[in-house]
Amino acid sequence: MRAGTSGLGKSGYLTLRATEIELIGRSNDGRLPSSILASVENLEDLSLGVGRGDGGNAFIETERLTILDGAEVSASTFGDGRAGNLTINATESITLSGVNSISGDSSAITASTELGATQDGGSLNITTPNLNLINAAVVTARSRSNFSGGSITLNVDTLNLTSGAQILTSSFSDGDAGTITIHSDSPITLSGSDISFKDRVAQFPGENIDTDGAETAIASRSRGNGNAGSVTINTPQLRVEGQGSITVSSSGSEVAGSLNINAPSIQLNNGTPSTETAAGNQGNITLQASEIKLENNSAITTNATNTATGGDINIDAKFIIGLDNSSISANAVEGRGANISINAEGVFLDNSSQIAATSALGIDGTVNLNTQVYPTQGVVRLSTKVIDAQSLVAQNLCTLTQAQKEGSSLVITGRGGLPPAPTQQLTVLRGTVGWEENTNMEKQGDTGILTSDHKQPVKIYHRQETQNLPEIHQAQGWVMTEKGTVKPTSASTILNSANPQLLHPSCYLFTDDTSVTLGDRLPPKKFSFHQAKH
Repeated sequence: MRAGTSGLGKSGYLTLRATEIELIGRSNDGRLPSSILASVENLEDLSLGVGRGDGGNAFIETERLTILDGAEVSASTFGDGRAGNLTINATESITLSGVNSISGDSSAITASTELGATQDGGSLNITTPNLNLINAAVVTARSRSNFSGGSITLNVDTLNLTSGAQILTSSFSDGDAGTITIHSDSPITLSGSDISFKDRVAQFPGENIDTDGAETAIASRSRGNGNAGSVTINTPQLRVEGQGSITVSSSGSEVAGSLNINAPSIQLNNGTPSTETAAGNQGNITLQASEIKLENNSAITTNATNTATGGDINIDAKFIIGLDNSSISANAVEGRGANISINAEGVFLDNSSQIAATSALGIDGTVNLNTQVYPTQGVVRLSTKVIDAQSLVAQNLCTLTQAQKEGSSLVITGRGGLPPAPTQQLTVLRGTVGWEENTNMEKQGDTGILTSDHKQPVKIYHRQETQNLPEIHQAQGWVMTEKGTVKPTSASTILNSANPQLLHPSCYLFTDDTSVTLGDRLPPKKFSFHQAKH
């Protein structure tokens, strides 16, 4: 499907509305793709004239758009007229996947200014909830003439690029590359690379290769004498992993654009946001985020070759974490090194990661850190083994065991303390005193010796019958004298029935109204019950 002009007149508009649109493959010779085209043609070689009128705009409205195996949707100019703009609205999804095995062309959505064009290229605007680019597919706006290429604007909920897929604006001659602007309401993910890229380059002419390298990327590039465009990304979360990259670069005589990312969370795992320029002092990176995490050889970097001054890096974040040989760097060769400015509550780098602004032959740049946590203190990796915190603290002494609930016991623990020598083991004496009638009694004067086969001997002292000694009763509570001394008492206790749960006896304190203690008589005191606090 095509709308175009090859003469003086303007091309008409192309409007396509359908529930589902699917474009697959190319012709048997690979020359003609399954396509939707809006173009300004140059058919001079066929004596049909050169398109001098402007190309018309193309509008596509659908629920689902699928482009596979080298098919394309395109708005382009090959002549003297200006290319039209391409606008795509898909209410459910847009999916691009794969390359054509005959021609080597990627499945693509394109706005282009081609060889022979004498006007600027059109812009590309895409709106959809889900945009998926897979297996070296591209969304591209390029200039192969001396006139500027168009810009790309994406309004999406979710954006996924995998296996060498790319979003590109590029310039191959004197024209400038366009800008890329992405607004996403959900995370943006770039991952992986095109493992067949080198074989494709070897098999097909370079101009048939739409992608810029094997890595999954969002990039604005200038390979000629034009300026590279800028890249701006707004998203809740940006993930770049598996050699993915976001790049602004210029290898010619003009300058690179800027890279601007506004994302609360930026996660880099072997991923690289970067700028590179061979001239001028542009190629700046500006990041605004709550958390920026770099791991596994990730880098945020600006590079300047020849005499160019490297681009500056400006980061405003709450926390920056760098692990596993990751870096934030501004590098130059002959020119002055660029500057790095970081405002953050905390910057945490392990021993293998760094922040640096250097110039190999010129003057190094500066690193300005405005942070509450000094970054060189390092990050200590914590063990992933879960520790039972309950085993590290003393248990509640007031909690009764089942044995304590069933009955009381008397246990001899010995004196405790340290052993006589450091090399000896601690000796723990344990034993239970049985009832007197169940043991052997050896009478030695007024002293009896209780013995048992498996228990420690216990001495029992017998008072003489002729001695007039007060009768001793088992202590049932305690009272406090006027001097503040605590005395045990023998009177029976009355517990408060409002607290019926079983508690260890050591968790209660008693006073009663008896005046009989071990040797002292006190005025009667009212009994009270207290639960001890441990």
